[in-house]
Amino acid sequence: MKDTRKPIEATSPSDLTRKLDSWDIYLPERGQGRKTFHTERRTTCPFLHTISKTGLLSYPLRVKPDDRPDLVLELMGQDRRQIGVEITEAIPQNWAWIASKANQNDSMFVPESKIDDPCWTKDKIEKYVETGGKNSPPIMGKATEIRNWKDAILEFAKRKAHKFENEEFKMYQHNWLLIHDNWTPTPSNSTILGVSNRLGKDLYTSDWNNPFDKVFIQNFDMILEFSRQGDPITYPVTFRSKFMKIQ
Repeated sequence: MKDTRKPIEATSPSDLTRKLDSWDIYLPERGQGRKTFHTERRTTCPFLHTISKTGLLSYPLRVKPDDRPDLVLELMGQDRRQIGVEITEAIPQNWAWIASKANQNDSMFVPESKIDDPCWTKDKIEKYVETGGKNSPPIMGKATEIRNWKDAILEFAKRKAHKFENEEFKMYQHNWLLIHDNWTPTPSNSTILGVSNRLGKDLYTSDWNNPFDKVFIQNFDMILEFSRQGDPITYPVTFRSKFMKIQ
């Protein structure tokens, strides 16, 4: 389902953040009416709020929700150009199903997740929810956790790149990929920063063709910017809301 929200037009960073603050970013629970565009709205708001003053954008600016890609940024000043932004959520498929079945207040053990894990059966998911995951094997430590996270982020980027090149996506002068990092278990930010240079090389210098000029990875606290030129750049998230976290 497409986001039918009207475009935002902003004349300055403060004008943009003021208008973003008025966006409805309520997110229904998983399994209770949540659609892809709900998650995209929730991801877009802190992203644009954070980069509004970084030099990545210029003004006047039009922000237009769209489809394939999910967002179009129209820079209408002297630096006239269009940026297509494709948005995706990195989350373990089995954990997404568990979250959709569990009560929000349930205490749930988070299982170790790998990007190539097979889909669990409905019975296994329901049993996991019933027991709170207490019979699950222990997570194998920080090294395994960060390796699983890094493999997952890279695979989500590759999947979007494949779709971008093989489906009817519109190409703009600049094309960005925004990954909302909802991978679980979640490594600490310091651990993520410790592997960011390696991840940047994997995103742009490995044996696959990345069509995105920039890749952004966004969690609750920070946004990492990757590109073909230079080292990763870190931005502290500047937007805070009781609706901020995506579960």
